[in-house]
Amino acid sequence: MDTVDTSIGSSNALDDLLTMARSEPGPARLLTLLLRAEPVVDRNAAADSGPAESGLLKPIAVKAHVLDDIPDGSALLADVEGVVQSEWHFLMVGVLPGSLAGPPSPDLTDEQLKNMARSVHTGSGMDRYAFFDRHANPVLIGPPS
Repeated sequence: MDTVDTSIGSSNALDDLLTMARSEPGPARLLTLLLRAEPVVDRNAAADSGPAESGLLKPIAVKAHVLDDIPDGSALLADVEGVVQSEWHFLMVGVLPGSLAGPPSPDLTDEQLKNMARSVHTGSGMDRYAFFDRHANPVLIGPPS
């Protein structure tokens, strides 16, 4: 189970992340994982207790992006929207740096995308990634408090 805090950061934090990724010395890849939040049903809670503040995260799609193809956060959100037809709630983002010789290899990129999904399944290592909602607002996702 994870908790979500939507009160952190600025509205252009996704653009800031893209700017930081572009400042890498070698060509980096932006790794994204779309997540669906599935609330845990508390049979003892009142029916009118409001929205769930914790639940399970389920990975639904991954993609590696070439930074030159993503001018800003809005373009990134539009690109990931085109990946899946199903509902998603959060975007998990990581930056995989390249080297002066070139971008990360496809094998390394695929392995890192798998590591992102593993982090969601195990709940460990999630602090290495940035999370955003569907409107590019940063969110804090972590273990229940």
